[in-house]
Amino acid sequence: MLHHFAITVSDLPTSMAFYRLVLEGVGYALSHYDEKRIAVWLGPNPEILIYQARTDQLDRKHVTYDPGIHHIAFQVDEREVIDKLWKDLKLNGYHILDDPREYPEYAENYYAVFFEDPDGIKLELMCLSS
Repeated sequence: MLHHFAITVSDLPTSMAFYRLVLEGVGYALSHYDEKRIAVWLGPNPEILIYQARTDQLDRKHVTYDPGIHHIAFQVDEREVIDKLWKDLKLNGYHILDDPREYPEYAENYYAVFFEDPDGIKLELMCLSS
């Protein structure tokens, strides 16, 4: 079972607005925050850690199809959660990759939205109910 995953971001305070919107929307709560170093989110497993990148690494950007993480998917129980988060992300000017829709090529009743964090890390919010 996955215990935690960690993401490194170029500007932790900027990314906190984004991750607060997303993670609180799927049931996480901020457990610890040091704006110069780390944010820790607890809630549904796994624990999520968001680190501030080192200053000598700030010019590097995430590229989805390079080796490494492709995307991270959060599963929720209701489509309404996905639709609400999609609206909130759009309202706040975040980059939506694919609007919410069904993806029958993935699984029956697979409903998802795809979007990026401020550093271009691809995220997904999905549900398997109709």
